Amino acid sequence: MYLFPIVGAIIGVIVGIFAYGLSIYLENYLVSFFVTIAILLITGMQHADALADFADGLMVKGSKDAKRRAMSDPAVGTAGAISLVVCIVGLIIAISTYNSAFKLLIGIVAAEVIAKYVMVIEACSSKSAWEGFNAEKDPLSEGGEHVKVRAVSAGMLPRQLKDPARPSKVS
Repeated sequence: MYLFPIVGAIIGVIVGIFAYGLSIYLENYLVSFFVTIAILLITGMQHADALADFADGLMVKGSKDAKRRAMSDPAVGTAGAISLVVCIVGLIIAISTYNSAFKLLIGIVAAEVIAKYVMVIEACSSKSAWEGFNAEKDPLSEGGEHVKVRAVSAGMLPRQLKDPARPSKVS
């Protein structure tokens, strides 16, 4: 699981180079459409499915078990469909605002690496909502250690994203 950020970098480079090449010949809105499709296809639409399930679970009224049943249902509900449309349209709009092919490439790589990095942090430091892959006893969750891991990781991320031209103060 610790290799997820490297996988994110590989996905980001593949999609970023694709976006860079397209942006030379096509308008921004077309580039953003094709890049969004490429991201969905390369990731196997796993994240889109998870987003739809999550939204469906949020909208269910009732117990934790009712929410889990809604998230496990293979049919996509209204909340899931709306969340997917908003996410995909938002991604297309966000990508279309880039005015530099190189900045688009760097932005896509950074977004994929950061997304995978956050997935690792959350998987390693969060308590599972119910029985499943992450339900075993997690050594980081004892004594509030997961809070420390999140705080340190969250503190490191802005330093990594700072403008390299401006030196940062280390206290």
